[in-house]
Amino acid sequence: MNITDVILAGLGLAMDAVAVGMTDGMTNPKMRTRRLLLIALLFGAFQALMPLLGYALTKWLSGLNEELFEAVASVAAFVLLAEKGRKMIFDAGKE
Repeated sequence: MNITDVILAGLGLAMDAVAVGMTDGMTNPKMRTRRLLLIALLFGAFQALMPLLGYALTKWLSGLNEELFEAVASVAAFVLLAEKGRKMIFDAGKE
């Protein structure tokens, strides 16, 4: 994953956050436009910056010990995705 991918992911997340802020504004029709824009801007800014910080941290950590980092990252990704899948199956069975 290069920096362009990270920037595009950040922009996608920022757009998602803007939608969340707009929905918040629609549920409260008396909300002022200034507050709505502030919510959207803050969500967008944080979600655009988080992938960039993750990218920088990953580059730094992988520079310390690349082999160990790759092994740990693969296992961590597997565990997180397996848990997410387990939870989705469990939640689907509840309904």
